Amino acid sequence: MTKAACNKSTNRAFIAPFTSTPEDKHRAIALCESCPMRKACARDALTAGTALSQGGPTPANDVIQAGVVCCGDDETLWALSRIAGVTPSIPEPTKAHRPDRCRHCHREMVKWNRYTTQPAGTVKHYARGFCEHCRKPYAEWKKSVGVASAHRGLRKPVDRKRHSAPPKKRGVLTVQPTLFEIG
Repeated sequence: MTKAACNKSTNRAFIAPFTSTPEDKHRAIALCESCPMRKACARDALTAGTALSQGGPTPANDVIQAGVVCCGDDETLWALSRIAGVTPSIPEPTKAHRPDRCRHCHREMVKWNRYTTQPAGTVKHYARGFCEHCRKPYAEWKKSVGVASAHRGLRKPVDRKRHSAPPKKRGVLTVQPTLFEIG
């Protein structure tokens, strides 16, 4: 019987990829890519996760399986499905929720709040799955995906009498005097 290449590995990146070093992650992924059990591992990882908000099985979370750093999200679902050679079963759409980890730096996130200090090892959520420390990668992601940003100009309509040039009548500039100048 064929055994997985990670069976006797001591690399902690397989069970804790977000707290391990990048070198350990790369070694774990390289080991998976040459494994004879990769396809079966991907099939197992598709249903290895648990989520209380969804009714059915979800992809694995916070592990490396089949050469994929699993986050339990749709990207993980598609990557594992591609390796396993199956069509992904897309769960019923639910209300979007704030992810547990940042899309860019993978640090654990908490809901945005006004406190100056956060619980140890966490960062505040900023927008669309990015933490407040990853604003530049968020802006780059928005440009690459084509997400329009909110208009940041003048939000109120301009009072034309106060903010425009004085009116002209027959080419002559006319200025209306104020009540205090009449007298």
